[in-house]
Amino acid sequence: MIPEIEGSAQSSQGVWKKRLVWTLVIIGGIFFSLWAVSATVDLTIWGAYTHFIDTLSDRLAINRYLANALSFLFVAPFFVGVRYYLFSLRDRQRKQRIGLAILLSMGVIYNLALYYGTRNQNFGPNGPVKFYALVPGGVVFSDRAGIEPIYGVPFRRVSPENIKWLIRIQQGRIGLVSDPAHHDWFDLVTGDPLLWYSTDSAGNFRFFDGPGHDPATRADLKPVTPDTQKEWEKKIGAAAESHAQGVTSAEPAGDVGATVETPSAALGKGRVPTESGTEGAHPETPIRETYQRVFSDDFLFELQSCVLRGKNLTCYFTVTNDLDSDRTLGLKIYWGSCSRIFDGEGNEYISKSGQLGSDSGTPGISGLGNTLIPGIKTKAALEFEGVSPQVKLAKVLRVVFTAPHGSQEYLNADFHDVPVQAR
Repeated sequence: MIPEIEGSAQSSQGVWKKRLVWTLVIIGGIFFSLWAVSATVDLTIWGAYTHFIDTLSDRLAINRYLANALSFLFVAPFFVGVRYYLFSLRDRQRKQRIGLAILLSMGVIYNLALYYGTRNQNFGPNGPVKFYALVPGGVVFSDRAGIEPIYGVPFRRVSPENIKWLIRIQQGRIGLVSDPAHHDWFDLVTGDPLLWYSTDSAGNFRFFDGPGHDPATRADLKPVTPDTQKEWEKKIGAAAESHAQGVTSAEPAGDVGATVETPSAALGKGRVPTESGTEGAHPETPIRETYQRVFSDDFLFELQSCVLRGKNLTCYFTVTNDLDSDRTLGLKIYWGSCSRIFDGEGNEYISKSGQLGSDSGTPGISGLGNTLIPGIKTKAALEFEGVSPQVKLAKVLRVVFTAPHGSQEYLNADFHDVPVQAR
């Protein structure tokens, strides 16, 4: 027999040392595994918590400290739910059900909070998050791209350039386009229409900058097409030719069969200012009923004519309240941001006096004011002094008004390329 060598692997002492080493390795492995599991759970919980805070802060656009404060409301039930669902030893099935119910309830609450907090948001940290489709009657928003299910219109991504316009359309606040010649008819990139229109019984066009309903007739607005543009251009060309013939003829065109009051009736007391500033009488002359119409803040402004006598230019128009209740309106004249006119040479003329219903003359700082009854036209006029007798066309007539009268918010009704009739 070969004798055992003390300390060798074959000796009893060596065997025990080997077993001790393996025992220590196994115990260390168990503790390391438990630590790794615990660390993984902790890291998972921390990652979920961090994601929760980041999402809450970014999507709701709130301060991270406020997001952390709100998260504390969820920390305790969250850990209880995790403990019951993953680490229950006694009464395991019942506690797992309780833990699962807690975690599911917190998930539902969390996502509902994000939905209600972000449902009106159009932009997120990484850009636009909403899509839109223009359909008959307005605009439809969506959280994803695709096709609008009712009309089959493709959804397009919103942009900072068009979101104000889209929200205005959604709220039904479309605007009347009084001068389509100076407005884009179609999007240069997509080819989509940028104008919508309605027509009256005489075939006259009314253009708007969004889909919806004509506030005057309640008719559905239609998107323009290339044929619509050609038809309008042909019609406006014929109207301009007819108007030019009417200005040069002895008798103005009477195709509308209506007249308005002359300056003597418009500015009161049967007298009007002359070039020298004194009052004088003028015979009544028929004037075309309406040359341009402009909607602004639910008021309809209808320009009838601008008449130049010497160096005094008077523009006549009517104002109609398009809502269902009385509203006060003030014309801004002479003081501050008041009504004005620009000729083709760039000269600016400030309104010196005017008329709004029964209120006329040169007003104070607040301007002329009157209460307008729904659907009833109210006669109005603006007078400008020192106008060159050579002026044949007013490039812009800007009527500045306030609603209600006396407020600090100034609104505009602009008329473009207004012919000036010399008398």
